[in-house]
Amino acid sequence: MRARNTHTAPFNLESGVCEAGDEAEFTGAEFMFLAKMNRAEIVVTDEEKAAAAAEENPIRPLTPAEKGAATKAANAAKKAADQPSFT
Repeated sequence: MRARNTHTAPFNLESGVCEAGDEAEFTGAEFMFLAKMNRAEIVVTDEEKAAAAAEENPIRPLTPAEKGAATKAANAAKKAADQPSFT
């Protein structure tokens, strides 16, 4: 888990030393231990923020690529429906 060292002293993590104010990959146990003492906080990446926003508001405008794909699919379905069936 990506977290930030909020303490004034460096920590020795399994992955190496995390200086004060730096971000590093913490194991779950390391983070829980340090967070209980208010010495670490989770870092939320831009990708995680975007994913959370998408979950909160799943209705969004389509991108041009999505619009094009939807139009192609609708046209193909209409064309298939207009074809006579010889069964």
